[in-house]
Amino acid sequence: MPELRTSDGVRLHYVVDGPDDAPVVVLLHGLGSDGQADQPLVDAIGDRLRVVRLDLRGHGRSEPLTDPARYGWFDRSAADVGELLDALGLE
Repeated sequence: MPELRTSDGVRLHYVVDGPDDAPVVVLLHGLGSDGQADQPLVDAIGDRLRVVRLDLRGHGRSEPLTDPARYGWFDRSAADVGELLDALGLE
């Protein structure tokens, strides 16, 4: 199970599908969902795009959060995506 440990110590689950040399697209799920919700879209585009899906903080297979202050939904989610792309060597 691929995981990223963020700069503030939260464990996030992610999945990457598609050809390594394809253009990259990042899919983010809605509140209360997880990356699996986008599987039908991945099935449709995954042969021609490199699809990165991330279970956001407290969702899916990512680490459950007990302190609401660690969610930081918008700002922190953007930082998490940036950290994941950096870790994967993607732009």
